[in-house]
Amino acid sequence: MKKVLRIVLYVLGVVALLVLAFGLWVQFSPLPAYSVAVPDLEVPADSALIAEGARMAELHCVHCHASHNGRQVSGRRLTEAPPDLGTFWAPNITSHPGSRLAGYTDGELAVLLRTGIQRDGRWLPGPMPAMPLLSDRDLHALIAWLRTSEGRMAPVEAEHPRSQLTFLGKLVAKVLARPVAMPSDPIPEPDTTDPVAWGYYLAAAKYDCYNCHSADFATNLPAQPEASAGYFGGGNKLINPMTGKVIYSANLTMHPEHGIGAWTRAQFAQAVRFGQHPDGRSMRLPMRPYTVMTEAEAEAIWAYLQTVPVQDNEVDRTLD
Repeated sequence: MKKVLRIVLYVLGVVALLVLAFGLWVQFSPLPAYSVAVPDLEVPADSALIAEGARMAELHCVHCHASHNGRQVSGRRLTEAPPDLGTFWAPNITSHPGSRLAGYTDGELAVLLRTGIQRDGRWLPGPMPAMPLLSDRDLHALIAWLRTSEGRMAPVEAEHPRSQLTFLGKLVAKVLARPVAMPSDPIPEPDTTDPVAWGYYLAAAKYDCYNCHSADFATNLPAQPEASAGYFGGGNKLINPMTGKVIYSANLTMHPEHGIGAWTRAQFAQAVRFGQHPDGRSMRLPMRPYTVMTEAEAEAIWAYLQTVPVQDNEVDRTLD
């Protein structure tokens, strides 16, 4: 009996040491660095590209990178980011020579936007979305805008701390998650004459709507969005950046009670573009009015949502 007890204690001791060693490795070892072949890319300073990049930035970059008290994308602390993963800061990405993107080549910017991997190989799970399905032209538009020095990109001297991961965030980064792969083939423009195909591109790639309106950021799949858990069924836990209160993303499938199946196309466009619910209420943060989205884009997204499998998911829509 004593021999069996000694063996059990020995095994438990070994297990405890292994768990301790694993925990120390997660907490103190460096984050993995990723090596990505940087494409040989030089984006022209084309006025049409810059204009489209600026429009896209209003729907993407500005939400996180614009400071609360200014127009420029000079960065801020992301109080709406998941605190269980870490403390996150959106860096200064203006044209200031001391900004985080200073020195990036166009190819390195392409890798960052497609995968989230920085030029030093650093990748963090968190708020920065990966855009592997973005068309090459739209990618070039964002890069062209990032090369400008006017408007929101006007230089601002602002330095913020690096984002810091919690133990859970480090565990995710080292064991549970990996950045998406850099696409190896050209990505063409969507067929804008097919409203469903165009709507899929807008909702799942260009404007990243699915990322919030699925079940959980942790189970979203940027390279295959439609395979994400709860795709457009909502329920993802979000945080209002102004109040700090939790809000759950809406079910955008055509369920007649729990989704938007009772809405009209015009009501959907009004909600997305101008932030007004059909009953007259204003949409709550983090949902913002996408005023630069065109009517045609809103209609294409509506056409695509008609084809998404209906999710019987009743989301808690308790008001703040």
